[in-house]
Amino acid sequence: MLCDRLTILSTNIPSFHRRNNSILTVGTWNVRNLHQTGKLENVMQEMRRMNIDILGIAETFWGGMGDLETMLPETEEKFQVIFSGGDKKRKGVAFIIHGRLRDSVKNYDNVSDRIIQIRLKTAPVEMNIIQVYAPTSDAELEVIDKFYEDIEKVVKSSKRFQDCLIIMGDLNGKVGEIKDDDVVGPFGLGQRNEQGQRIVECSRNHNLIVANTWFQTKKNNRHTWTAPDGKTRNQIDYILIDKSYRNGVRNCKAR
Repeated sequence: MLCDRLTILSTNIPSFHRRNNSILTVGTWNVRNLHQTGKLENVMQEMRRMNIDILGIAETFWGGMGDLETMLPETEEKFQVIFSGGDKKRKGVAFIIHGRLRDSVKNYDNVSDRIIQIRLKTAPVEMNIIQVYAPTSDAELEVIDKFYEDIEKVVKSSKRFQDCLIIMGDLNGKVGEIKDDDVVGPFGLGQRNEQGQRIVECSRNHNLIVANTWFQTKKNNRHTWTAPDGKTRNQIDYILIDKSYRNGVRNCKAR
């Protein structure tokens, strides 16, 4: 299955009043096209295997906007898919939500073919999760500026006092492996580039930390993207979470 590595965050911040598990596990994955036969089912199987509750998807290559319900045939487990695409069926973002959490979805916003948002009814605070697919570094500056302006609008229009904000996805930038105040941890990868600086600035503006740079893993396990040559590896997918709730994050790493 052609795709990048999956980035997973486990947190005990919210409560869904489950019987056996109070841990919420979210992930983000650039799957490079969900049009391939059987690929959506493969993604749901991975969610089940890794016990992921909510998975944000980049590069669905789906057009249009909407939501649908589907299931794994072998287990009959249900999943809700909320997607946001464009007219040309390129790019595209989505959320895949395990059926056990469907009633926790308060609302969602199909912002564009690069940004989608869901709000969750959780306690003691509600959660606002934004899945993104950022333009690459060779995109026109106006396109990159518009992307971050759209994020700013989404956060400002929906943020409430004490809500826990998560922005995650393929952000197409390198924040680097040097600790930067309380925003970037010491377990990133490579050297920061211009796109990475935009990620850091976005995090500062919204009181976020780059969660997957704060958990120690071997350097050769930190990458989330591998070039077609099979040799070049970068960390460009991130989960940014409200630093007020960082103590509730149990782990965040690439798989």
